[in-house]
Amino acid sequence: MKNYKDLITISLKKNYRNSTNFQKNFIILYKSHRNNLSKKIIIKQTVNNKIKKNDLTFNQIKDLYENKYNKNKERKILLFHKKFEVNLKLKKKYNTSFKKLSEKETSTSTYCYLGLLIYQSRILNKFQKINCILKIIDKVTLNEKDIYKCNYLLLSKLILLEKLIIKKIMYAN
Repeated sequence: MKNYKDLITISLKKNYRNSTNFQKNFIILYKSHRNNLSKKIIIKQTVNNKIKKNDLTFNQIKDLYENKYNKNKERKILLFHKKFEVNLKLKKKYNTSFKKLSEKETSTSTYCYLGLLIYQSRILNKFQKINCILKIIDKVTLNEKDIYKCNYLLLSKLILLEKLIIKKIMYAN
């Protein structure tokens, strides 16, 4: 039997295409992985974001997160959401029409900010939000070194939002 990380690694390689899981114990594996993750985050409380040099995508997404809501912000959130959903990664630089200018991947903290922005989105529904947030958390936590490169407050907040959305979906009438 495979563990949660093995199942997610396989799914990430296929970009989550045709990766429906029918194992009975998948939910148990998922819950135990998230509990272990929460413990690791609490133990290793890194507050600073370890970003790569000249990471314009990180700066842009962080600025979006810190600014007030407007239609332009929503449009950019949707563009970054689309880029992430299609490729499961973001590049360090994009031009004004959101075509990649660099082949290097952005910093790990960028994904945490993106998840928090997606939760704030007014256009995306709760299923689109949870789908993307699950992928972001899986991507960030797949490699244990990446967990320590991002702000623990953002990551723990993202995990709490994940739980909140799942409860909303489960207990919806």
